[in-house]
Amino acid sequence: MKVKTKLNSNLRKGIDINLKGDIEMKKKILIEGMSCEHCVNHVYEALDEIRATDIKVNLKEGNAIAEVGDITDEAIKAALEDAGYDVLGIEEV
Repeated sequence: MKVKTKLNSNLRKGIDINLKGDIEMKKKILIEGMSCEHCVNHVYEALDEIRATDIKVNLKEGNAIAEVGDITDEAIKAALEDAGYDVLGIEEV
């Protein structure tokens, strides 16, 4: 069982820390350029390679939601752009 606790209020909203000390943060990545299920798999693999977890890619909505921990927005954007997609935005969920 995974137990989470909120960090104190003077840290950024949306960051959790589990009892092992791992930072947990879920982000929604707005992606342009996906047109088929192959693209969905390609986006999934790009996020998986940078160690994002709990990845869900939505072709219809043109986004991915993933648990990114301490992975920076710049690293997320670079991974997806290297895979051939445009990142329109990244927001905390």
